Amino acid sequence: MKVKVILYPNAREEYVVIEGRSKATVSKVLKELGLNEYVAVPVKDGTPLTGDYVLSDGDTVEVYEVISTG
Repeated sequence: MKVKVILYPNAREEYVVIEGRSKATVSKVLKELGLNEYVAVPVKDGTPLTGDYVLSDGDTVEVYEVISTG
């Protein structure tokens, strides 16, 4: 299964491939990218996603990395 991820703020595109019969959850995709759920906001079609949301082959997810400058 292949999921396209667009990482912001730089609009960098990545592709995550999940092998085997395991489900491609948002948490698993973030982990593959080296991100944790506390510093990233995943969005699909304008709707924020939870970590247990199951993605389908060919889905595109936008991930907004939280940046603190204070």
